[in-house]
Amino acid sequence: MSESKQSQPITRRQRRREKICAVWLFLGDVLTLALSFPLTAFLSAHLSHMISGRVFQTGAWDMQRLWIFAGLSIVLLLWLTNKGHYRKRQDYAAEAHAIIKSVAIIALCDSFLLFALKYDFSRLWLVSNWLVAALGLCMVRPLVKNLLIKFGLWNIPTVVVGTGEGAAQVADALRAQPYLGYDVREVYVPDEGDNLLTRLNVTAVNYVILATSSLPAAIARDVQQLLTRARVPFAFAPAVHGLSLIGMEQQILFSHDVLLMAVRDNIAQPMARVSKMLFDYVLAMIGLAVIWPLLLLLAFLIKIEDGGPVLYRQRRIGRGGREFDCFKFRTMAVDSDTRLQMILANDPRAAAEWAADHKLRDDPRVTDTGKFLRKISLDELPQLLNVLFGDMSLIGPRPITTDEVEKYGDDIGFYYSVRPGLTGLWQVSGRNNVSYARRVELDGWYSRNWSLWLDIVILLKTVPVLLLRKGSY
Repeated sequence: MSESKQSQPITRRQRRREKICAVWLFLGDVLTLALSFPLTAFLSAHLSHMISGRVFQTGAWDMQRLWIFAGLSIVLLLWLTNKGHYRKRQDYAAEAHAIIKSVAIIALCDSFLLFALKYDFSRLWLVSNWLVAALGLCMVRPLVKNLLIKFGLWNIPTVVVGTGEGAAQVADALRAQPYLGYDVREVYVPDEGDNLLTRLNVTAVNYVILATSSLPAAIARDVQQLLTRARVPFAFAPAVHGLSLIGMEQQILFSHDVLLMAVRDNIAQPMARVSKMLFDYVLAMIGLAVIWPLLLLLAFLIKIEDGGPVLYRQRRIGRGGREFDCFKFRTMAVDSDTRLQMILANDPRAAAEWAADHKLRDDPRVTDTGKFLRKISLDELPQLLNVLFGDMSLIGPRPITTDEVEKYGDDIGFYYSVRPGLTGLWQVSGRNNVSYARRVELDGWYSRNWSLWLDIVILLKTVPVLLLRKGSY
């Protein structure tokens, strides 16, 4: 049987699944946009009436305005279709980023059209309409995908082709991202006596991912050519451990089978540092202006429990290896350092836990108020002052002590390249449930792949982590 005939069932299965999923995702976006129009018109009218006491004319039901919104919505849907939103598999953060950018551009076009046509319209309704549309799309899209996953439509049976640790890492990474829908059935080791296409048809696999770093060059080339000629959908996962992946640019050499991937150090760009600094300062000042009554209340509770100081200062390592005083609400007894030495000297299990993570799960030094503060990380709110002083950032690696520097080994340079943060990738990835070695890896990944959008995503993910108290003690 020829390769093309062998691959036909694979291709048909894949295309059938893609079409079904694309239709449902597209319909979900259409419904979201359609509902955002009357919903925001109604809410804007009532909100304005409550504030000003006047009857509010939104212009929402004027046919000319209706046609403009419908036309721009169609343009938005076509743009999302062209960008592969209904067929590509990408993580939620990248998907939401693309949706928000696209809606923002359409909103600007809407404003320009209404201004150019000298149309009398509600600015409140205009802004809220597209804002609700963007938020709605970001909420409905994962709901639809989760339904498709539940009914087994978005899940795509996948086989990873490779050997050893490299292939296992690729398979584990795919399984850890269920939103992508890659259902890894097995890790297949290519064998000269085995026909890969026959195996794929027998096991009903629709997609292939090549862990090229784990395969000899000749075998990897043969497998790629086999799948390409047979038109079997596949991707390849090269060895990129320790590289900056976000912002990596590809370059194709014309008429040659050579692909260059240019690595870019995002955080080293001057404009990137300026934008991150402005982001930190603005949000820190807004945060302090909003929560200062809460800070006073927490300070009062700490003071009346044992009469000790409200704030606790500890020397930590910041950007470039510079030490600074890190502020926290005091959550331990006043003589906590003395107690720690006694605990470590008399309890071998506690000593081993402290040596591994520099934390104790059941720390007897913590006060009753401190236990409450630690549960939802309220003890770290004073670090907003560190942000304003320029010692810390809102998002970044957790600030470490001098004793922890050696645990980073050769990767300490990644830690030194950014300011430590109140929250970060470690906090939204399991916090204290994550090993210290994994924490070092996460800090390095954040430093290499920084972007302002990544900071926003981590900040948004921090909220449910704090409320659900995942990994906190």
